[in-house]
Amino acid sequence: MAFVVADTNVLISAATHEGSVPNRAIARVLRDHILAQSDETFGELRRVLLTPKFESAAPRPARLRFLERIRHLSAFFSIEAGLPIARDPDDDVFLHLALAARASVIISGDRDLLVLGEISGIPIVTPSYFLKSERFVRRGRRIGCR
Repeated sequence: MAFVVADTNVLISAATHEGSVPNRAIARVLRDHILAQSDETFGELRRVLLTPKFESAAPRPARLRFLERIRHLSAFFSIEAGLPIARDPDDDVFLHLALAARASVIISGDRDLLVLGEISGIPIVTPSYFLKSERFVRRGRRIGCR
C-alpha cells in the first residue's frame, strides 16, 4: 500500500463536509492506502479542527471521532525541518512529510503547494484530480472508497 499525504485543509473539509470532494478523496485514501502523518501535522489538524468555529459544521463528538479514526488509520513519520521549499513556510511540513514517507501523492487545495506541481517526483494534486485521474488507478480500479 502506498502512503498519501493530505494537508490540513483537505482533512478539515473531509471532516466537516460529508459527501464533499475532499471527504470522498480522504475516504478513498483510508480505504485503499495509508495516510501519512507526523506529530506536527496531526497536532495542527487536532488544534484547528477542535476550534469552536467548526461546531456548526460538525459537533465536537463527531470531530473527535474523525480525529481518532485518522490517528488510528495513519502511519506516523518523524520529520526534520529542512530547507524551505514552499512559498508559505508553514506548508513545508507537508512536503517534508511526503519525502520522509516516500508518499505516492500529496493531496492539497493550497495554491502555495499546488504551484509546485511535484516534489522529488511526488505529484501535488487537488482532491478532485486525485478522484478523477487514471494516474492513481490501483489494481484495475481507481483509488476509491465506498
